[in-house]
Amino acid sequence: MHFTRMSSYDSAEVPVIVRGEGAYVYDAQGNKYLDALGGLFVSQLGHGRTDLAEVAAQQASELA
Repeated sequence: MHFTRMSSYDSAEVPVIVRGEGAYVYDAQGNKYLDALGGLFVSQLGHGRTDLAEVAAQQASELA
């Protein structure tokens, strides 16, 4: 939500994104949103890729 105008949430609760799957993200209430802010990586790879998370964790461990 880094390009979102936060003033639009003045009178409402800001959705808390808790998970992603494919090109979609889900908030704490289970509402589904198209991740139009995810950029190139979400467009090409999608959310919820455990294989990518495992490789990223391994690389982070090596860098720590």
